[in-house]
Amino acid sequence: MGVTGSENVHGEQVKKLDEYAHDTLVRAMELSGHLCAIASEESEDFIPVKEKFMGEKAMSKYIIHFDPLDGSSNIDANISIGTIFSIYKRMSECGPGTLEDCLQTGTKQVAAGYVIYGSSTIMVYTTGKGVHGFTLDPTVGEFLLFYENIQIPKRSKTYSINEGNYSKWSDGLKKYINDLKSNDKERGRPYSARYVGSLVADFHRNLLYGG
Repeated sequence: MGVTGSENVHGEQVKKLDEYAHDTLVRAMELSGHLCAIASEESEDFIPVKEKFMGEKAMSKYIIHFDPLDGSSNIDANISIGTIFSIYKRMSECGPGTLEDCLQTGTKQVAAGYVIYGSSTIMVYTTGKGVHGFTLDPTVGEFLLFYENIQIPKRSKTYSINEGNYSKWSDGLKKYINDLKSNDKERGRPYSARYVGSLVADFHRNLLYGG
């Protein structure tokens, strides 16, 4: 779909699909009635939700931080991309959310997850009581549970990292990755590299198969 010609707050070229995903998701989130503020990777400032979308008492409880389209640099290569999100409870009492609501520490997160758009649409989600996977059933328009209480396997034969950043790594990380690539059958070496540059795709594979 090409680029828009502009850059996001991280200095990255904005794809047209990035912009479309941002606008579509922000609009849907505003209309949900559950949010008081939205923070998107594609927006320099947080987006306070207007009171008209928050019910009579304007006491919507939650703030969401999200990346509308992770891995968008891979769009034209048809590699799986997705949406990443993190949810917090508001600190302010009522009305549109504030900057303080958005700048909470990670320990106060109440839910998080990601959605992958590929051969099927998958959502992986947690509220701190296990990680669960759902698949979108297009015939009913609902996400159906397909993996309950997912846990990363204790052992694996793969690793996933951008080796193009090798010169920037710490000595400890370089030593560890070099060890994984060493020829040592007794310790299950060498490992195989698996990396496509889309966090949701790489993380999801490691979550299911280890790595």
